Amino acid sequence: MLRSTAFLVTAATVVTVVVGGCATTPDVDAATQGAATYRELVDALYGTAEERLAAEAGSSAVLQQSIVDCMSGMGFSYTAAASEQLTGGPIVLGDLTSLAPLGEHGFGITSFKQNVAKAADARSNTGYTALRTEADRAAYGAALGPCITAAPDVATFVPDGQGELSSELEKLLGDQEKSPSAAVKLTAYGDCMTKAGYPVRDFLELYQLVESRFPDPGAGWKVMESDVRWTAAVAFERTAADVDSGCRSDLHTHVMSAVQPELARFVERHAAAIAKVRRQWSEYRATAAK
Repeated sequence: MLRSTAFLVTAATVVTVVVGGCATTPDVDAATQGAATYRELVDALYGTAEERLAAEAGSSAVLQQSIVDCMSGMGFSYTAAASEQLTGGPIVLGDLTSLAPLGEHGFGITSFKQNVAKAADARSNTGYTALRTEADRAAYGAALGPCITAAPDVATFVPDGQGELSSELEKLLGDQEKSPSAAVKLTAYGDCMTKAGYPVRDFLELYQLVESRFPDPGAGWKVMESDVRWTAAVAFERTAADVDSGCRSDLHTHVMSAVQPELARFVERHAAAIAKVRRQWSEYRATAAK
């Protein structure tokens, strides 16, 4: 999920919005408009999927190059590891259940686990595999540990003013989900999921339940795709997403409808600051691409 400026590395889309289903809120048009405004704000404040990927790849490259240089200085060859995040994950402000991705794309866990596993397969450290003796491998490991520890703590790109805007937006949306009418629907969501065989009370619990079904991707894709747990976990995520969509559409529609006027005022009130943050993301992506 997203807490403050941390990214959840899942899913290929930022937010998937489905309005309708079993929703009982009458103002579906307001919900559709609110969801669209929210999605635009997420892209502006946290960057599009492509912009966030550029930021993550840039930070990863700096970190890996530091290890390469450190190991070279100690007489060893180190192959920089590729970024594990190959798709831009969804943004779920404050882990709020009403804002989580809703629909046929699931939660993106399958995509992320697959990306991590494939990155592990591609990470062939020739400097290490070329070593022939246990003594040489031990010396290599002894050097690598300090080089990783000494690597700079590369900060994730955060545009100026993003933090203040995000905090205000998260409070605005959080207050809506805590309202009595939304709280009733959140409770109904938990009851609906439990009745369907998923004993969770909110989206974060559901996400963690689904994620726990996947095998460790660190073993690599070739190993993981042949693991029976992988096939079962993929199917579990798809089924869970379908059930979640049916149980949560009422809450999602209600909150998006209720918050739509406030989101419109938020955009109007902070138009200049939002435009500045969006511009910084665009400029960063252009710089990172060079």
